[in-house]
Amino acid sequence: MTPRVDRFSQVTVRTNRYAVPVRLVGRQVRVQLHASDLVIDDGRNPVARHERLMAKSRSRLDLDHYLETGRCYASSGHQFHCGRLVARPLLKASATALAASWCRLLVTL
Repeated sequence: MTPRVDRFSQVTVRTNRYAVPVRLVGRQVRVQLHASDLVIDDGRNPVARHERLMAKSRSRLDLDHYLETGRCYASSGHQFHCGRLVARPLLKASATALAASWCRLLVTL
């Protein structure tokens, strides 16, 4: 199957949502379903592997897909350094807001 990555950097597979790297927002990816996991690739390389969700309408997020090398920007324009994990500036506004939320969470930990 080849779903399109939504504005929240997730793909929907059989009513469940799985995170993929933010750089793929708006692109189509290929999903390979296996018995206990699924692999998502960008057409050339695997970009995500998740344990399959058996219940319906659930989400599987992976913080690493939202935080990448660079800087983490909050929607207010402030910069947050999240320890070793720091997010690079994101192109999509909704993905930026989501990454900023993750950074604020990490800063408070």
